[in-house]
Amino acid sequence: MRMHHFVISAPEQEYVRRLAAYMRDAPGAENWHVTAFTHPPALKQYLRNGYPVDLLVAPANFLQDVADVIPAHVLTVELAQRLDDLADQRLQLLQYQPLPQLLHGMNKLYYDAGRGNAAERGDVGQPTIVASYSAIGGIGKSTLAMNMIRQSAAANKRCFYLNLETWNAAGLHLGSGSEGETEDLSHILYELQSEFPQPLARFRELRRRHAALMADYFEPATQPDERRGLTPQLVDGLLDTICASGDYELIVIDLDSTMDEAFVRILERCTWLFWLWEDEVTARCKTMLAQRYGKRKWGEAYKQQEGKIRYLQIGQAQSPGGNAGTADGIPAHGKLPRIPQWSRAAHAGQLLSSPLYRGAVDSILNGLIWNKEGGLAGGNGGGSRPVASTRTRPNRPERFRLG
Repeated sequence: MRMHHFVISAPEQEYVRRLAAYMRDAPGAENWHVTAFTHPPALKQYLRNGYPVDLLVAPANFLQDVADVIPAHVLTVELAQRLDDLADQRLQLLQYQPLPQLLHGMNKLYYDAGRGNAAERGDVGQPTIVASYSAIGGIGKSTLAMNMIRQSAAANKRCFYLNLETWNAAGLHLGSGSEGETEDLSHILYELQSEFPQPLARFRELRRRHAALMADYFEPATQPDERRGLTPQLVDGLLDTICASGDYELIVIDLDSTMDEAFVRILERCTWLFWLWEDEVTARCKTMLAQRYGKRKWGEAYKQQEGKIRYLQIGQAQSPGGNAGTADGIPAHGKLPRIPQWSRAAHAGQLLSSPLYRGAVDSILNGLIWNKEGGLAGGNGGGSRPVASTRTRPNRPERFRLG
């Protein structure tokens, strides 16, 4: 895998220094070599000397000053104070925006232009992301998520449990967080929105280990504002950070009935989304209403990802079928057993205690996520996104080798 050479140039020395500091800890693969300049003459000399460059990001006046020495193969992106709708064929990035978004934009433009390959994007060897969802409350989404985590961990898979419910009662089952003394998810979201975030370092400080699940997790947010304020950009930042730690093979997201922009982005990032429903009049109605809402509200974005959804009916267990039937217009991909005693379960150990339920979950894991050799059965559904990383280089006058 070859190194990709990325050059950024801006007149503000402090901006460049802070960008460098952020990129030292930015999540992502180590396939970038990054160099930064604060003056056009230094940039021009660098290009004239024939140093390798694949992507050049700089203000318009910098690009004009060095236009005569930019190699033909270099992808150039204007670093703009504001985006110009009349920019013709020019590629632009907004200079002053949250650094995770700026870094993601650079990478997206680069790979959208056909540079690099799938392995360099980080699509290989990244964690599988799945989610548990339902239009109905109290149906067992968290139960499914925790059992998938526990049984994968028991098979020596490294797992992360991410609860993104609006009213997050996970602390009840995880044995912590019920009073909101610490809110790890809140802190990592604040970090992602800070002016110069270092999310990977903060993530490693905040994550916790749960003995019964044998997996890592965040202390739940007790305020609904955290989930309600979740944007597609924050979803990307959160998942990018967890993926970039390199510590996990499976991320299970525990959702509720919300179907907003964040839900659509999570669906885009998932390999599978397991949609729970039950054969009861109100439950069927809510499920079908949610289906129609998703198609109407999000249109093509939803329809393109709909094939990732696997509908699991709460009832007698069966393996998820390859060819789904239908029940009242709802695809029937499989069933999960109902365990009446769990309605009073007070800790995770009780939700992990049914051999019948574990057998049904094993069918899902073996059929859709892990193959017989222990690798991925369903492929990576976009769990990884390309993010720049850096290597250590000495500083030189007018130029900062980032890292």
